[in-house]
Amino acid sequence: MKKPFSDNFILLTVSIYCISLLVIRLISSFFPRARLWGFNHAFYTNNFWVIYPVFILIIIAIYIYWGKIKYNFDKLESAFISGKMLNNISIAGFVIIASVGFYVFSINNYFLGDSAMIAAALAKGLGIKSFEYGELFTHKIFIQLFGTFTEDGARQSYRMLSIISGIVMLSGYIYYGKKLIKSNLEFWFLMLFIYFSSSTILYFGYGENYSIVSAFLNLFLISGTYYLYKHKKSITPIIFYISAIILHKIAIIFMPVAVYYIFASYLKRKSRLLKWCLPHYIAIMIAIIFLAYIYVITIGPLLLKIVFLHPLKWKFTIDNYNLFSLNHILDYFNLLFFLVPVTIFILIFFLIKGKAEFIKETDIYFLVIAGAVSLIFSFIFEPRIGMARDWDLISFILIGSQLAGFYLFINLFRHLNIFKPAVIILILLQLSIFIPWLGLNNSLKASLVYAENIFRLSPHHS
Repeated sequence: MKKPFSDNFILLTVSIYCISLLVIRLISSFFPRARLWGFNHAFYTNNFWVIYPVFILIIIAIYIYWGKIKYNFDKLESAFISGKMLNNISIAGFVIIASVGFYVFSINNYFLGDSAMIAAALAKGLGIKSFEYGELFTHKIFIQLFGTFTEDGARQSYRMLSIISGIVMLSGYIYYGKKLIKSNLEFWFLMLFIYFSSSTILYFGYGENYSIVSAFLNLFLISGTYYLYKHKKSITPIIFYISAIILHKIAIIFMPVAVYYIFASYLKRKSRLLKWCLPHYIAIMIAIIFLAYIYVITIGPLLLKIVFLHPLKWKFTIDNYNLFSLNHILDYFNLLFFLVPVTIFILIFFLIKGKAEFIKETDIYFLVIAGAVSLIFSFIFEPRIGMARDWDLISFILIGSQLAGFYLFINLFRHLNIFKPAVIILILLQLSIFIPWLGLNNSLKASLVYAENIFRLSPHHS
């Protein structure tokens, strides 16, 4: 049996992990044309690279001097979130500031994804793609509020519905998070993790068909986690999930998560079937996904074949980009360290630690399944316009992995003395990714140069 790690070793591991990523991001900032699109955002913004050495120094200071810093941090905690009333006032203030942030820093350029084409198509009243029918139909209705089907009206629709989706998503996390996590401090850590995630850019006026469905998938996962944690039966998470499918059919990939939720909700907590299910469900799910994938890429319909990357070159392969090509592997690592760095830390920690004994409860297992689905489908999905441009679609595929990482981290380390400094360091890492990414997307010039550089990485995709 392995000896448990000391608190100091865990804090050191978190610090080294975060400093290593900050160093990589700093170095990548000077290589804008390399396949480092998930790391080099600071190059495109005015001197934003300086946050990396500053954050590295702060992390080192936290690691060395936490004993002295702790006193001031505890005073800050008691001043703002110690009592119920104070905490509620802080929550109200957070919602207002976050909502203002969505609006003030909302994105006004359309270089990434299919934003420009979609806005132009909606303005001309062109047909709606069945794959994302619900989301596009919602925008069609919303555009009418702006008078006419103009390109400006379409852009305003995307901007406002993106911001509204962000507010709905945060409200859902506040409602369920408060019930799910009793500690005020842990609740605030979760909210900061969520708000400063790279994928939150989808709610800063982002012009694509993923903001609303992303909000509903978040609601499905956080509400499902809550009801399983409380051992309550509720159809609410399934309603959120069905709504997500109506909005965008790609939400179907989370079907194994919804099936598990129904299964775990309606079986008795100590039933033999549920006990057998916990260690075997993921293995069965992965086997089914693998067999379905083999079927699709071999004898499946062409419409599905082109959705997934093939393990070898075939007639629709472009840029020599397949499942095991070096460029795809590099893109996948860019994607993961850009969108789910906390989850990657948890995976690395489990590899070092060995068996994850604490994954026994249905709520944690629910998110582990969601995380596994996210990681699998984000890897086999064919990024038709290049993964750097398709980051928005894949970001909501990775929602399960993102929430799983945050929730697992809180549950794994909440009882340790180093919990507070470890979370602060990880939030600094999130900020180091979020700030340059938000700055890049708010600059017309920076976004244009970034788009031109990522086009060169996969020219035929782009």
